Amino acid sequence: MNCLEYRRISLSEPGTRSQNYLAHRAECEDCARYADGVGALDESIMEALCVPVPSDLASRIRLRQVMQDERVSKRLSLWQYAVAASLFLAIALGGVFGYRVYTTSQYVDRLSVAAVDHTMIERQENHFVAPHFIPQLQQQRFKQVLAAFGGKVMDDALAELGPIVHVQVCALSNVPTPVAHFLIRGETGMITVYYVMGRKLSKPESFIIGDFKGMLIPVGRGNMAIVSDPGENLEPVAYKLERALIWI
Repeated sequence: MNCLEYRRISLSEPGTRSQNYLAHRAECEDCARYADGVGALDESIMEALCVPVPSDLASRIRLRQVMQDERVSKRLSLWQYAVAASLFLAIALGGVFGYRVYTTSQYVDRLSVAAVDHTMIERQENHFVAPHFIPQLQQQRFKQVLAAFGGKVMDDALAELGPIVHVQVCALSNVPTPVAHFLIRGETGMITVYYVMGRKLSKPESFIIGDFKGMLIPVGRGNMAIVSDPGENLEPVAYKLERALIWI
């Protein structure tokens, strides 16, 4: 087992007792320190999440959503209200764990690995890329999901993004909040984008993991992770996304 594989396992399977994993840990002091840091990060997350939830949280969230944008909230289905509840809870927790958890390069590594792992599953199963998708419906769904995450979509800039093939709310491994997930048809293939609420990075970051490359862009109340095949130029995509979205 090499150091890269060890660190990937440390992020995706913290606490594993694999013999190869333990053997590498015993031989490599740097990787052992890295795994200890990941363990401390997990403990901080669990401690931060142990916060009592007010009994009337759901009703307060619904009222706030209606006041912000009545037209959007009328279109939101029951599952989107549940998403909104989780998101505003995450915002409330942000003051507790934001400065203690998301302050090191470990968060960059963790988010990059989580985004690539989810994208690999998506590409292998190929269940999101439907040739019969209806662009107008996907754009409407895109607006609704982003509204639940605090984003307002600008129609004129949205047209420049290209076809939005799929939109959903999902969960990434080791990410404690719901994630907005959508696919855009790029120049050479599919581009997967995740919006993850949490501690914002101080600057954009680029990464290459296996057969994928990506970018992390600080926006809104968190970060946007963009993942594609190596042949795609992501800088124009990031620019168009930043133009198309206003965060409130």
